[in-house]
Amino acid sequence: MAVKTVKKNLTGAKKPKSPGSKSAFIGIVIAVVCLLFLFEAVSIFKTPEVEVNLTAQVIGQFTGLDQPCGKFGAWDVTAVGNDQIALTDQQNGRILFFDRAGKFLRAFGKKGEGPEDLKEPSAITSDANGNAYFIDAWKSGIIGINKKNKQILTVPLTHGFYGPRGVAFDGSFFYVADTGTHRVVKVTPQGE
Repeated sequence: MAVKTVKKNLTGAKKPKSPGSKSAFIGIVIAVVCLLFLFEAVSIFKTPEVEVNLTAQVIGQFTGLDQPCGKFGAWDVTAVGNDQIALTDQQNGRILFFDRAGKFLRAFGKKGEGPEDLKEPSAITSDANGNAYFIDAWKSGIIGINKKNKQILTVPLTHGFYGPRGVAFDGSFFYVADTGTHRVVKVTPQGE
């Protein structure tokens, strides 16, 4: 008889259900349905991709390798006046000036920790008088220099700035992109 009972249990007997199996199945079905709704919602609200065909034309290119300034690592660039281009060279902690044809004219600053040295020059802008203004990200300040390479302005950025790396000038105010605090701050040349 024992053999028959084992055979019967193997071939036809139903296993008793655990009490939570039905609720676990319902939970899985609900999770799958929620995921499907989520994917559908993302596809509905996703911004459609727009194909944009841009044409770019190289109007100048220079590396500094064949010039007295040597190799540089440009971070940002701006036009200065009608005849110059200035760029921040983060790699070497300096500002480089070139004519429109790419001929090196002069450099300002050097990388270092001293009070006159530059630590990480980032963004650069200019004004209508041919002065250049740049951000030194880790010294947290805007520095202005004139055409004669004389420092004409220092604006310390001490109001909670952390890693400012962008700057624009509208003739009256500086607009600083402070990457560490995710904000743009309007600053006077007096530092207010």
